[in-house]
Amino acid sequence: MALLLGVKRGNWREEEIHNDKVYLDARSKAISRDHSTCQECSWQADRYQEGHHKDDDHTNNNPANIITLCAWCHRCHHIGLAGVYELGYVGISTDRSKPLPPQAFLNQATRFYDWICAHQNAKPTYVQWAYNFEEYLTNCIGAAERVFGSSELNDVAEILSSMSNEEYSKRETLFADVRLVHRRMQDLNPAKAPESLELDRRKFWVSVMKQRLGSPT
Repeated sequence: MALLLGVKRGNWREEEIHNDKVYLDARSKAISRDHSTCQECSWQADRYQEGHHKDDDHTNNNPANIITLCAWCHRCHHIGLAGVYELGYVGISTDRSKPLPPQAFLNQATRFYDWICAHQNAKPTYVQWAYNFEEYLTNCIGAAERVFGSSELNDVAEILSSMSNEEYSKRETLFADVRLVHRRMQDLNPAKAPESLELDRRKFWVSVMKQRLGSPT
């Protein structure tokens, strides 16, 4: 199944799981088993990988029920939190006949965009790609605003939360073409804790990409 936007339904608080030793142990085992590789976008790194409950039951901490996801792929399952922390927007294609690429691909493409933007002397071909990518996503956010009346993650999270279980199970059809668009790295405010963490994470990702790809110069 493609990576879909979702929310944690029912009573649950994020800080509870981070204090759950059983979960933390299971997450560690899952990440080791998966060789620190995101099972959606294939991003591999030794930091900032997370554990996702496949059945969405945060009390089922059997390591077999937990898979490794990068922070961005995991975020797609919890867009309410991403909305609270103002870490992204909703985007849809400007052309209904040409849906947006899969979410996992967009996540990796955004890392590539960050890698280019982090270097002032990138080759013109890279700079043009980054410009086109940013313009494309900006237009997709605008399309969501026109169609839904909002591009805020909180608003879509509220819709998902209010769905019946049957409706929510069909979101693969209802929300198949809706994507999470991450905020630009340069727009993050380091004075705000969630955005500071996001900034640190993305700087680390850029450093990993630089080790693997060199510089876009």
